[in-house]
Amino acid sequence: MRFLLYNLYLAKSFAKLKQSTIDRWTMLFVLVWVVVAGRAQSSLVFKEYEWNFGQIMEDGGKVSHDFIFTNENDDPVIILGASTSCGCTKAYFSREPIKNGGSSSIRIEYDPMYSPGIFHQSISVHTNHGSMTKKLVITGYVIERKKSPEERYPLTLIGDVRIESNSVDFSTVEHGEEKWMAIGLINLSKRKVPMRLENKNTSSALEIVYPQYIDAGQSATINLGYKPPVESSQYGPISESIDIYIGSTKIRFPIMVHAVITDALSKNNTSNSPTLFISHNFIKFGKCRDTEQMPWYSIKLKNTGDGILKLRDISSRKGLMDIKLASKAELKPMESTIIKVRFRHPFPSFGILTDRICITTNEPKEPFKCIRASVIIEKQE
Repeated sequence: MRFLLYNLYLAKSFAKLKQSTIDRWTMLFVLVWVVVAGRAQSSLVFKEYEWNFGQIMEDGGKVSHDFIFTNENDDPVIILGASTSCGCTKAYFSREPIKNGGSSSIRIEYDPMYSPGIFHQSISVHTNHGSMTKKLVITGYVIERKKSPEERYPLTLIGDVRIESNSVDFSTVEHGEEKWMAIGLINLSKRKVPMRLENKNTSSALEIVYPQYIDAGQSATINLGYKPPVESSQYGPISESIDIYIGSTKIRFPIMVHAVITDALSKNNTSNSPTLFISHNFIKFGKCRDTEQMPWYSIKLKNTGDGILKLRDISSRKGLMDIKLASKAELKPMESTIIKVRFRHPFPSFGILTDRICITTNEPKEPFKCIRASVIIEKQE
């Protein structure tokens, strides 16, 4: 018994000694790092650490500034490198040793091309005494250049007729709200061209306003708008495809319009509102053979807020999934329900399939939430 107690005492003593040794090595490492960093910081004294270029033109070429410094260390200092926070910023310097009291400079060059607006770039300087803790900083504002028609309208419809985008995302549109978005076009040809748009969804509430002709050398605008009625029964995500015709030619790609229709939530009082909690944000079904029907996966929906939660729409984004809807369309505070989901059989292809189960509710803060799902379909040998 005494032998066991003695061994236990030795084990505890060794553990304390080991921990004490680790703590001493940790403290020594921290002290060395502080000393090295302090030497690197104090060895080079810059005339200024920040420089503002003011307003510069995007296409005006590269700009630069020389950060002048003095070596106040007793030993020579060698600049080993300077790392920048962006590929648009470069540093140039001499690798020659700088003696005590000697001066030199680091030239920082900034390329404003393709970066309109405010910029703030930092540069870390590394020497043979370590890295400086204080960084060099350059700031300024890039005035956007005048872009060519090809840059402003990057997609070619046909010939010299171009469009700036073929996709529009309205995000959320509330009942009773009117929201418009626009897509620009340009006709760079020397003749007037007729244009026609055709929405494949004939029951859509989407309004489309556009010119029937685009004059030679002129730009035009396609205006797209949603205005769901206040008492509308439509909820959830909408994806619409609009065909473009230039003359009699149907363009190979349509305009895709996306929106999520919700209740009029911006006028609601958020202090007494519902909140949707979802038990799973991502579902991995694993592997499934193409001849098999996969089992249902249960997802718990719970109202963790203070108001009545209304489940307005639950749907599959790509249409690849079966969904057994909840037994309750409304949940009181702290009440929950279950929905069941699985990928629909027969499967459209082999390999990895992905989809999203999207839930639209009357939650003011986040009325549209999605659950990601994936499965690996293996071919039956």
